[in-house]
Amino acid sequence: PFVTVSLPIPDAELRVMAVTLYPKDGGRPTRYFVPVSKRGSIQQLKDSLRELKEKIRARRNDHGEKKEQTNDDDDDDDNKQGQDHVDDTEFMVANVFGHRFIKEYTDGDPVSAVDKRTTLSIYEVDCSSSDLRKHVRHLRQVRFVMRRADTDELFGTPFVLDVDESITGAQLHTRVAEYLSRVVHDGDADTVYGLYRASDSAGAKRGEEIEASNDQDAVALADRSVVCVLWRAGCVESHYAKAEAAILQVEGRDEQLEKRNGGKVDLMTCFQSFTKAEQLSEAEAWYCPRCKEHRLASKKLELWRLPEILVVHLKRFKIVRTMMGAHGGRKISDAIEYPITGLDLSECVSTQQSAPPLYDLYAMVNHSGGLGHGHYTSYAKHHEQEQWYEFDDSHVSLRADGPPADEGAYRGAYVLFYRRRQN
Repeated sequence: PFVTVSLPIPDAELRVMAVTLYPKDGGRPTRYFVPVSKRGSIQQLKDSLRELKEKIRARRNDHGEKKEQTNDDDDDDDNKQGQDHVDDTEFMVANVFGHRFIKEYTDGDPVSAVDKRTTLSIYEVDCSSSDLRKHVRHLRQVRFVMRRADTDELFGTPFVLDVDESITGAQLHTRVAEYLSRVVHDGDADTVYGLYRASDSAGAKRGEEIEASNDQDAVALADRSVVCVLWRAGCVESHYAKAEAAILQVEGRDEQLEKRNGGKVDLMTCFQSFTKAEQLSEAEAWYCPRCKEHRLASKKLELWRLPEILVVHLKRFKIVRTMMGAHGGRKISDAIEYPITGLDLSECVSTQQSAPPLYDLYAMVNHSGGLGHGHYTSYAKHHEQEQWYEFDDSHVSLRADGPPADEGAYRGAYVLFYRRRQN
């Protein structure tokens, strides 16, 4: 007559990270809001960004969205930059502050090392591996910072280019001019700025100038070296397109993720998380009797038949373990928005239903407090009077307006009792 389902609170371990993606061709950057596990790595952040970009592209294709065509090829290029996905493009992730590179993150770095207030800068590059760049691809990754010659101040956004190890000064100037073409106007690049070797991340300690006239000898730049783009006196005001440089496209503001980032999710999302296929780790690999090898596997739970009484248990208490064993636990206090009437489980059940399986709430248990302490209250609907009552220890009171449906109640909901409607 009844079934109890323990639902995970989806994405309780997720954080939504703001990142700015800079195309390697110098196109307009795009701000993405990327979901990633709080215990994840920078590599997982990169993977999630790729998935988000692909999801956005697929959604646009499904909706038949097309970019508006103009007669100006440059404008069309600006409109599309940052949106096209290139399969072989890799990412370099950095913390940029004060117009300079503060830190580059490796794939194994945890995202927990990134402050929640930080918007990471992610650059499209040809090769993100230093070893592959130097020994296989024969590339050098060069970081560029922009500085004013008249005030000696940094400005603008630093950028990254992967260049051939044999690149000449003339070729490097051409690459930089192509990258900065969106923000440099009304002037020859050689008259606007010069390129100088730098021995620090801010380009303050400048060495010799990299001559644009050098089209014979290799510049011989080291991997991860810094080059200062030194703008000549007065050229920032006359040639730097500050307004254009500040324009960002914004993608990935998924409504459900914004709710989750504010600590709120609806009950149906919990059901979807419950029935979603889960990829098992290598430690849980399945031994295939046919190929005689361990294979990565996935598991999936499905609802085949729905009962008259459905008891929904929300998994609010979580044990946190370390390599040394059990370390403690915590309570997940995210607000779960539950429907009082008309919970429709049609999309959660695997078998064909003669009528939509609709459920109405008739009782609930709430928990306030934390893992080691707290207080339980409950609400129940009298089956004859059709009235709601609140139960708090020995106190019972009538709820004329029904069970609570506000932020506080959503955060305290622990066990929900639903009865199926009789068709």
